[in-house]
Amino acid sequence: MMLRYIWGALMCIYGVSLYIKYFQKLSEGWNITLHFLSASLCIIGISLIIQARRTLK
Repeated sequence: MMLRYIWGALMCIYGVSLYIKYFQKLSEGWNITLHFLSASLCIIGISLIIQARRTLK
């Protein structure tokens, strides 16, 4: 359970940092891919945190 919290938080942080790091450097075509990748990492991370909270109760 605690491992899901850690993985979820790390995936969320990685998604946000990926977005911040490469937002200004990429061309327009890759910008959409970056939005999709960082958002999906954050969504997966948040879902892992929610699953860990549900199994904890």
